[in-house]
This record gives sequence, structure tokens and C-alpha cells, in this order.
Amino acid sequence: MQIAAYRFINTGIQDAALNMAIDEAILIHHLKGESPPTLRVFRWSQPSISLGRFQSVEREIELDICQQRGVALVRRPTGGRAVYHRDEFTYSIVISKRYSVPSGIVAAYTYLAQGLLAALRLLEVQAEISDERVNKHPSAACLLPQRRQI
Repeated sequence: MQIAAYRFINTGIQDAALNMAIDEAILIHHLKGESPPTLRVFRWSQPSISLGRFQSVEREIELDICQQRGVALVRRPTGGRAVYHRDEFTYSIVISKRYSVPSGIVAAYTYLAQGLLAALRLLEVQAEISDERVNKHPSAACLLPQRRQI
């Protein structure tokens, strides 16, 4: 098992195309062994839909409505379903199997979420893994901040 420090990058608020281009560049350099595992945080400059690598825009997206409402479309370098982004804080993690990340999407997300939870605790933000269901499957990818009472 290889143990390495993660790189942390905050790229701020960017448009959809640049956000996905940055993710792709980090992925390419990591796979070549040129960069360490990377946690990147970012935001979106306008409402956007990021489509999974293999999704069909024609079958799944109402292009006219997106255009009318100013919703940008972009393709992610990863698979999965479309995700609508608006007024959110987003993260991406690039890490390869050589760092002993468990196989399988749910197991990998659960494993990586433990690190995110620890980082949030250091920032004094209480969060927990969501127990919400997405299409009847548990989603380990969703973290819910706990509301603070004032």
C-alpha cells in the first residue's frame, strides 16, 4: 500500500468548461504519475449540468430549455448520470487504485468520504454521510452538513 499526502487545490468560481478541463488535466497527470492524489474544491459561475462521459445529450437533455434558462452543459471526464450544479460547493478527488482505494463505486465513495468528514471536522463543520437514497441505491457521495443552532 502506497501512502501519500494529498494535494489540495481551491480553484474558486469558474465556468463549467474550465471546471471540467481542470478535472481532466489533474486526472491525466495523475495517471501518468506526474501528480499526487488531489482534492480540488470549486464552484460554478452559472447554473450548469455536468453530463457523465457516456450519456446521450439528445436523449436526456432538453437543450432548448437549458439555453432559454442560461444553463451551461458540460461533459465530465467520468461516468455517471447528469448532475445539476447551482449555488453549490463542489469537490473532486483524483486518486488511483495504487493507493488502495476499495473497488466499486459505493465502497470507494464511502472510503474517500471518511477523509472528507475528517477534514470538515478540522474546520469545525459537523457533517455526516447522507442516508438519502438515489434511485433506490444508497449514495455514499453525498455529505450533509449538520445545521447549527444559533
